[in-house]
Amino acid sequence: MNQPLFSIITVTLNPGGGLGRTVDSVKAQIFRDFEHIVKDAGSTDGSVAQYARSGNDYDPIVIIRTDRGIYDAMNQALDYASGKYVLFLNAGDLLYDGEVLEQVAQVVKNEPALGLVYGDYFAETLQLIVKSPKRLSGFFLYRTMLCHQACFFMREEVDKIGRFDNSLRVVADYDLLLRLVLGSGLSFKYLGKSFTSYMGGGFSIYPDNARIGAREVNLLRQRHFRPSERLLYGCMRALTFPHLRIKLMQSTHFLLLQRMYVMATNLWNR
Repeated sequence: MNQPLFSIITVTLNPGGGLGRTVDSVKAQIFRDFEHIVKDAGSTDGSVAQYARSGNDYDPIVIIRTDRGIYDAMNQALDYASGKYVLFLNAGDLLYDGEVLEQVAQVVKNEPALGLVYGDYFAETLQLIVKSPKRLSGFFLYRTMLCHQACFFMREEVDKIGRFDNSLRVVADYDLLLRLVLGSGLSFKYLGKSFTSYMGGGFSIYPDNARIGAREVNLLRQRHFRPSERLLYGCMRALTFPHLRIKLMQSTHFLLLQRMYVMATNLWNR
């Protein structure tokens, strides 16, 4: 069996109709050299049987196996992935249009050593595209991270650094990005294209998880940045009023202000 270019991984637990949205967007890709791995932890809502079934040039790899959470599920799915590049696409999120895989394929075929190709995403709650930066500066990586649903990682590089750290409950995807970019020094490229339509919400929005996530982010900053970098980037971050920004973006009452903030950030990232 030939190695597909892409492995798309979707981990699920009672995803309902959200899985159908995701599957439909995968089926719509004009580039067909991919596999879709659906890793399910034992759903009881019938969604996997209903949506992740073979037919019409779509033959998903379905793994039903208990796990210890979302990052353990992603690691388990990687055991079955054979693609050169892997995309973690959450149930409910979509590939932005039918040409996403085709456009990424053109880039990685011309530059086969790229370890990461990333792009923009469409935020469904805000109804606008969120731009990623053209370069991954130290300050950007200290302050925030890329949307992992808009990142195509070379699977070999992910395996090389040890995959997701299951000791982190909320921000293991952030840790993976820091280890790849800061630790392994892999080559990366920004493609000015929306890869994903992001439904929003998710594991980290719940208050308890948000608090755990904040502690884990501080731990990762201690782990991955030198003291001089933490001092410099911490001062720079303080000038951006981080607590106010976080409260604004987590609120459901200020969508207009959120849109204005994202549009300003998009201008900065151009």
